[in-house]
Amino acid sequence: KLMFEAPDMRVALEESRAVTRAALARLDAEVAQRHRSVRAARVKVAASALRIVHQAIQFHGAMGVTEELNVGVYAKRLIALRCSLAPGRGLPA
Repeated sequence: KLMFEAPDMRVALEESRAVTRAALARLDAEVAQRHRSVRAARVKVAASALRIVHQAIQFHGAMGVTEELNVGVYAKRLIALRCSLAPGRGLPA
């Protein structure tokens, strides 16, 4: 299973990078198009980050949720970031 999950994680990372670059390229577009692009990037990046962190924790077992490995730290940061960027907390959904 590990040999199939690692490439999927890499694909998720590259898709996130691509959609982020596309959103950055549209920053000079009209407001509605710019907001759509940024929202699409936020959704994709959040979903990919969650998947990647979850799989990384699975790879490392119980150590993945400790602070001994960066994976646990990244998981906590991701949760905090998702909470701070939730709809109704300052940024559009």
